Amino acid sequence: MGWLPAVLVLGGLIFLHELGHFLAARACGVEVEEFSLGFGPRLAALRRGSTIYALRLFPVLGYVRMAGMYPLSSDAVLGPEAPEEGGGAAEAGGADAGLAQAGGARPSVRSALADALRSEDANRRGVGFASRPLGQRVLIIAAGPLANFAIAFLLYALVFGVVGLPVSPTLRIHSVEAGSPAAAAGFRPGDLVMSVNGSPVDSWTGLHQAIVTNYDANPDLPLSVVVRHGQGVETLAVTPEKTSSGPLIGIVPVMRTVRLPALRAVGAGAEQTGLSVYQTLAGLVALVGSAVTHRPSQAQLMGPIGIGSQIDQASQAGAPVLLLLAALLSASLGLLNLLPVPALDGGRLTFLGLEWVRGGRPVDPAKEGMVHFIGLAVLMAFIVLVSVHDIVQLG
Repeated sequence: MGWLPAVLVLGGLIFLHELGHFLAARACGVEVEEFSLGFGPRLAALRRGSTIYALRLFPVLGYVRMAGMYPLSSDAVLGPEAPEEGGGAAEAGGADAGLAQAGGARPSVRSALADALRSEDANRRGVGFASRPLGQRVLIIAAGPLANFAIAFLLYALVFGVVGLPVSPTLRIHSVEAGSPAAAAGFRPGDLVMSVNGSPVDSWTGLHQAIVTNYDANPDLPLSVVVRHGQGVETLAVTPEKTSSGPLIGIVPVMRTVRLPALRAVGAGAEQTGLSVYQTLAGLVALVGSAVTHRPSQAQLMGPIGIGSQIDQASQAGAPVLLLLAALLSASLGLLNLLPVPALDGGRLTFLGLEWVRGGRPVDPAKEGMVHFIGLAVLMAFIVLVSVHDIVQLG
């Protein structure tokens, strides 16, 4: 079940991001045609009013499709040679009449025309995205990243003030990694480690040092570890496994936590959110710099699979560590979505900025839609490449 925490955390952050767009759109009077979590084939869908709520196969993206976002004209869809008998879409009775005008056009063209006419109708009724003032459109697009920043702040404040900030590991076992030497030896969550090979240990650092020292002396000799389980005491034999981090037996400690007073927790939450955004931005700059100069960088690019692995490890370390990672991911997700990349919120905000610079004249919706479509294709290809890299690294 190692994938379950990753699906819940990533899916939850994406859901809250899209919920920000959804609530802002509804507050500004814009109809939402679909609220989708994930992408790919639909697994389930439910219609409530004018909105379809859908769950799709791959839970690494999401979207809110708003009415009137790309108000294309029939000429833009069919070309200038399209027949015009019978007047415009409004006079001819809406989308059905527009499709009748299309005659024997290909299904994809008829579908595009229906979308265009539906979009124009929504804007004409004042419930379409393009019909709203520029400031409201900026708010709707920015609401997703802002929701992520708010969630990061709330999670950090929750950990600092309620759950407790992890400050040091204890000798009590929180979890045992599946398939590890400790699991084979019979270690269980809740056990308290007391000694290694007859020598008492009084800290996690002391335990680690005892494992390293005895392993270096004889790597094939099992360690005799005394643990307290409930009211009883047991002696377990375990042979450490050599890893890139040194010899390990596969146990995760319970962390000692410290809670801050409420006001300090709020301040620390805001400060940590800002620090997380800064660290993410610094990592992106380092990656770009290393690509330009062809020099190695300590910053690493990680896709959904790599992030899922990190979430799985954090879930084994306990709720505080998992919540802190979720907060960091939320802040990073908010920043990444603000980058001026087509198909992301930052790309859409860039086009709204161009509209403001042009004195309120929007960029041709057909051209903007094509730019975002190409950007989405590139983004999906990039996600696939990074995921392959994650698999190679984890393998």
